[in-house]
Amino acid sequence: MKLNHYVSHFTLKDSVQSFAAASHLWHLSHIFKMLDFRINDEYRNSLVGKGSFRSALQPSVDNRFGIIVSDSDQIRAQKLTELISFVLYDRYPNIKISFKYLEQNTLLSF
Repeated sequence: MKLNHYVSHFTLKDSVQSFAAASHLWHLSHIFKMLDFRINDEYRNSLVGKGSFRSALQPSVDNRFGIIVSDSDQIRAQKLTELISFVLYDRYPNIKISFKYLEQNTLLSF
C-alpha cells in the first residue's frame, strides 16, 4: 500500500510559543500515529528515549520545527494537515505553515 507523505517546516522565535507549539504537536502525535515531528534536528517524537522536547528547545535562538504526515489514505492525511495548520494558526496567527506533498520516490527528511 502506497503511503502519501506531506511535509512542513517552520520556525518560531519566541521560546514560550515554541514550547506551546511543541506541546500541541506532541499531543497531536500521540492521538494521530501518522504524525511525526522534529525540533531543531534533536528531538523526534517517534524515537522513544531520545529525550524530551523541552531539552531540544533553545530559548535564545530560533526553534526549527519539521512535520511529516504519512498515511495510505490521502484524504485522511490531507485532513490531518488541515487540523495541524488550524491548531497552530489559531494559537499563533503570525505563523506561516503549509504542507507540501512528496512524490513516492522522494527521500523523506526534515
